[in-house]
Amino acid sequence: MHDSPFVVRLLADEPAFGPLALQWIYEQWGAAPGVTLEEACGRTARYAGRTTLPMMLLAFAAGTPAGCVVLRTGDCPARPELTPWLASLYVHPARRGRGAGTALVCAAQRNAARLGYSRLYLVTETAAPFYRRLGWATLEETPDTGEIIMYADLRQEAALGKR
Repeated sequence: MHDSPFVVRLLADEPAFGPLALQWIYEQWGAAPGVTLEEACGRTARYAGRTTLPMMLLAFAAGTPAGCVVLRTGDCPARPELTPWLASLYVHPARRGRGAGTALVCAAQRNAARLGYSRLYLVTETAAPFYRRLGWATLEETPDTGEIIMYADLRQEAALGKR
């Protein structure tokens, strides 16, 4: 497997790019009711965790931001007992199909393992094939909403990190 052209860094190390990443997320999925774009973009510090969640990771190609992903404690109100969650995976349209999403997911898995988690969860309606290619498994499907809850086993990630 060849090296990725993307470098993934914690938002804590690149805080100047937080507003841009939060704008991407806001424009793609919106925010909590009543939260404006300006308010959402002003919440950079909330996602700048190094050892606590939420934690945002950013992918860069040649120094230019290409995408982001968030690790958070919860992302599915129907399953509050599951934690942590991979959420808000976003790759800029000009960078899609080149490995940024894979680099972000793999980095998120390494960071979740580094924090001591043995599983990482996500919920998707459309991207299950992408995550399956990365080794994620289906935990459950909700036919009435079209949501699929998936998980990644992080024990191998944790073992690799101890070497």
